[in-house]
Amino acid sequence: MSISIGIMTLRFHLEGCHSLKEKRNRLVRIRDHFGKTANIAICESSLQEKLQSAQWCYIVTASSRTIVTQSLSQIDAYIVQNIDAVIIDNQIEYL
Repeated sequence: MSISIGIMTLRFHLEGCHSLKEKRNRLVRIRDHFGKTANIAICESSLQEKLQSAQWCYIVTASSRTIVTQSLSQIDAYIVQNIDAVIIDNQIEYL
């Protein structure tokens, strides 16, 4: 059995963010919502000290690329609807 892996890197702009605490509070739903899912790993991968910018990576594993693609699409849709930030870049890579 082969495993498909997808890596989605999202860059966010957090308009009007004035502190790192506020930044974490605005993005915490991402980790809380997906962080307990068995086939998804999440990390804040860059821009940790920037107040109005963030970069997060989502790594999804599944038995097929179709399932990986669907999961990445669901993550993206959730973020667009529920996070107080604008996605300014979205890159997806499959391994």
